[in-house]
Amino acid sequence: GSSTLVFCIGGPYGHGEKLRKRADVTIRLSSMVLNHQIALIVLLEQIY
Repeated sequence: GSSTLVFCIGGPYGHGEKLRKRADVTIRLSSMVLNHQIALIVLLEQIY
């Protein structure tokens, strides 16, 4: 079988409850608000 891995980078207020309930796992990159370009860099660094 195959599986799918999806990363959703939210806005300054995060994602809505509906999307969060669909997730098996959620992570928080920072307690600070990051623009989407920096959030992507932080995410890629954590994966690496």
